[in-house]
Amino acid sequence: MYFFSKNIIIEKNQISKRRSKEIYQINSALFNILHTWYLNEKVDLNDVDEDISAFLINEGIISHKKDNYNPFVAENSSVTTKRIFVQLTDKCNLRCKHCYAVGSPMNSKSIDKESLFIFLDDAINNGVTQIDFTGGEIFMYKDIFDILDHLDLMPVTTNLFTNLVLCNEKTIKKLSEYDCLRKVITSLDYFDPQKHNEFRQGKMAFERTVRAMDLLQKYNIDINVNTIVLDDNHDDVWKLAEYLDSKRIPIFVDNLIWEGRATSFANPKNIGKNARFVARFLQKRIANSSAEYLDENFKSGNCGVGKKLMFITADGQIRLCPSLTDVFPLGNIEETKFIDASKNKDNVSKILEKLTECQEKKCRLINICKGGCRARAYYMTKNIDGIDTINCYRYGMI
Repeated sequence: MYFFSKNIIIEKNQISKRRSKEIYQINSALFNILHTWYLNEKVDLNDVDEDISAFLINEGIISHKKDNYNPFVAENSSVTTKRIFVQLTDKCNLRCKHCYAVGSPMNSKSIDKESLFIFLDDAINNGVTQIDFTGGEIFMYKDIFDILDHLDLMPVTTNLFTNLVLCNEKTIKKLSEYDCLRKVITSLDYFDPQKHNEFRQGKMAFERTVRAMDLLQKYNIDINVNTIVLDDNHDDVWKLAEYLDSKRIPIFVDNLIWEGRATSFANPKNIGKNARFVARFLQKRIANSSAEYLDENFKSGNCGVGKKLMFITADGQIRLCPSLTDVFPLGNIEETKFIDASKNKDNVSKILEKLTECQEKKCRLINICKGGCRARAYYMTKNIDGIDTINCYRYGMI
């Protein structure tokens, strides 16, 4: 007998692999057959041609293993939210000098697991397909694997944001067993271990992160590395990029947002220098300096905030994004259903329209820049429709 594999998600017009970017287009006739199989709890290959049967088997869409998995994405055309980003805890094993969440071993906020399950189930039943987790440090949240167990049987993917310092081989081997896990995103800010450890305020932090990255690759888990450009790490960024290239690990380089510890750590006089460095880095990293590549990496206004993204804080507050937690409250997970939080988001639509704009609407690059990051603009100007100066520097307008 065949059953639906846990490594796929099925939508009206496509089948996608949960742990990769592979997508297969399907027509409505095949979708209806697959859905009937699910409802009848029986895969009947007599319903399809031999080439379709071979495709379903060879691509791992069906298998002999029964997992009680529902691969079908729920539909709700009135809901635009497709991704939920959850801060599981504000407790962290490190005290990074630029941390937006002011993470610390002394912090104590942790999200209520049962309330989170109810909210996420509601969200998935209304078409959400991506649920990501951050901290603090997610591996200081005691129920992290209960949550992954829960989501592994649902048609969603998840990314984990972690410093990896607490991850040993046993932990990473367990992570490799989850079909829902798309990738792990970690951070390195210096190629010099001593500088990195001092910045992250954790003994052997660099060494442990790199060791965990090697283990992730051993168990075939995709990794991304985020690097924040600081006043003194420009040379290290190039060295990190070269090192990560040799490991075939993508690096994403960005500028600080002026919130949390960054407000007392960073020197505002270096905003322009650091923003221009990001621009030069991206331009040099690609052979042909294609406008499409630069556009995708420069613009921050189209990240999904106010549209596809919803953020939940460690104390259960529902907000627009991790960097706009003190404005636009949408409710809390203990009292607000997902569908109502989405409606709350729609009720501020006139304000949300400004999240992809800025005051410089006559700027000749506004259609490329898209107004930049609204959170950066907000913290730098105290106005949600203020100018994202960092994007202006990146595009050479300042």
